[in-house]
Amino acid sequence: MASGIDWFRWHHGSVTDPKFQLVARKANARFGDVIALWAFILEMASQDSERGHISQIDFETLDYMLGADEGTSIRILDAMTARGLIVGNRIASWEKRQPKRERENDNSTERSKAFREKQRHATPCNANETQETPREEESREEESKPLSSANALEVRSDADEPADPVSESKKLPSCPHQKVIELYHESLPYCPQVREWNTTRQKYLQSRWREKAVSLGWQKDDEGLEWFRRFFAFVGESKFLTGKSDGRSGKPPFLADLEWLMRPSNFAKVVEGKYHA
Repeated sequence: MASGIDWFRWHHGSVTDPKFQLVARKANARFGDVIALWAFILEMASQDSERGHISQIDFETLDYMLGADEGTSIRILDAMTARGLIVGNRIASWEKRQPKRERENDNSTERSKAFREKQRHATPCNANETQETPREEESREEESKPLSSANALEVRSDADEPADPVSESKKLPSCPHQKVIELYHESLPYCPQVREWNTTRQKYLQSRWREKAVSLGWQKDDEGLEWFRRFFAFVGESKFLTGKSDGRSGKPPFLADLEWLMRPSNFAKVVEGKYHA
């Protein structure tokens, strides 16, 4: 154990990060084995005397533990290294992602004690009131309401056309369209530029944003923008999506634009790595 630290941070969105699906494809490995190996080396790096450093790995034993074919673990590690997740014998950007200690002046323990003390002296009536959180109330409200057209938009994500105009749900985050468009232009300058962002295109992007916000539990726009930054970077690694593959039947190479990427079936296939041969 390094410096008495017996924990490491696991970042939201890691399991759904497209780069791990690409690693699985490149290594010809199961996606679950990739995530398990990533967790294993993070734990190993956290416990090393030089925190962030990866010690010698017994790949034969690791393959056995994963129930994988011989050589699977080393292929996964090689693919992670090629993706820049590992540099030399260290986890890339370890110090940035894994601080040595929690925030200074963190008084969460004191707050917990104060809360328990308040609960101890609460009357039965007040105790019932404090135990019921706004989140629980919202959950009951959602359960009691019929499925709205806004919710239906999320359910029918396999449709290839946007739904009719619907009112925004206050419980779901709105999409910062302009910032996402700027990320698209910055990450994919060779793809078609967005000249007009009409209602149809807005609905495609809004639906994808809200789907990921619900599934990953975004609390701030910055979290969503970071996910889309990684998504566009992932798109940039596809020869087909970026016009680097030969066109068919003499046609120009295909170039994915933002509307095409946000269409539900295309979006799902991109995330699954189906255009990253």
